[in-house]
Amino acid sequence: MDVSKQRGSPEAVLWLWLALAVLALSAAWLSGVNHDYSSYVQHWGLVLDAANPWAVEHEGEPIDFNAYGPGNLALAPAMLVGDIVPKLVLSLTALLIGLLISAEAASQGTVGRDGWLSPGLLFAASPLVAVYVYGFGSNDILAAFAVVLAFRARARERYLLAGAALAIGALVKFYPLLFVPFFAVSDSGRVQLRAFVSAVIVFIGGMAAAYLAWGESVLAPFLYAAEREPKMLSILRVLDPVSARVGGESVVDALIDYNSIIVVATAALFALYGTLARLDWRVTASTGILLTLMAYKVGHPHFYIVWLVGFAWLGVQAEPELRRLYTRAFAPLAIFLSAFSLLLLASGFTDQDWYLHGPWRIARPIGAGIFTLLALYGLWQARSVLLKPPIKGFSLSW
Repeated sequence: MDVSKQRGSPEAVLWLWLALAVLALSAAWLSGVNHDYSSYVQHWGLVLDAANPWAVEHEGEPIDFNAYGPGNLALAPAMLVGDIVPKLVLSLTALLIGLLISAEAASQGTVGRDGWLSPGLLFAASPLVAVYVYGFGSNDILAAFAVVLAFRARARERYLLAGAALAIGALVKFYPLLFVPFFAVSDSGRVQLRAFVSAVIVFIGGMAAAYLAWGESVLAPFLYAAEREPKMLSILRVLDPVSARVGGESVVDALIDYNSIIVVATAALFALYGTLARLDWRVTASTGILLTLMAYKVGHPHFYIVWLVGFAWLGVQAEPELRRLYTRAFAPLAIFLSAFSLLLLASGFTDQDWYLHGPWRIARPIGAGIFTLLALYGLWQARSVLLKPPIKGFSLSW
């Protein structure tokens, strides 16, 4: 189905957005403080108490490990109104991302403001976003907001802004910093250094300010990311137990131990390939984000909210070939992410302590296998825009 042909009443779509906003905010309020959001609340409370949010304990009480950057602490003042208020801000951020994608659709003339199936509306209403943002209050939506700003900035050739936006997102969750090369190349193959410079300045500036305030403890999340084990939708979640039975454990162990290097190499090499092959920058960005996240060993579903932004962005472009990546190639992957999120939520009704544990745990390796196959299917379906001979050079430009 071509979403560009779907039209409807502007008033009806406005009512849909309003209904979604009411449902999203209601879900955020009623679901309360749960999942990772409970740790955020603890960290924000420490900031308000002028204590170190990366400390091990405070006033004799243990503190949940803070695996996030200093940008996540920006929501601490909202806690002065109530513990749930930052969660409402995160939910509103998801709705704003959807509206920005819909605005891009209107500017492209593909899905107007009256479009019934606008990718922006579908993003904000997707179960992946609903479960993890409205329900669990995931701060990955802040990284996703940085990514949509980068898409908008790059579309207008504002490379300085694109780099800065991704760096701000990286101050919350570090991975958006790896996306800068995907947005830093012009259509003529010129690598725009100002995107990298702005990203470095903003990121180092933010980390330096946090270091001055709280010391070297702000670096703890870097080590934590490197030490984590495969979970959820990581292909290593499948390979790890399989290798224990059929052999090859040393190879899998190496992939886990050196995963940080593998992730950085994946992002860098695909960015280089996209530049040399002159891939459409939107394809490079969307696919590069997907491959980078797949290379990361943890594989939590909520990480892919940032990819969902790039996926939806392709769905509103004027070129039919790009929209087909949305409607056909990667649609099964997006649908699976939402279905898996609903399965994870359902498991919580039988195990209040955590999700996909006990008899549900088998869904982790099975889900990882299905996810990997669907991603490979999408890449194969997108081969006409992805597989091009990398024979052209590139130049540097400010």
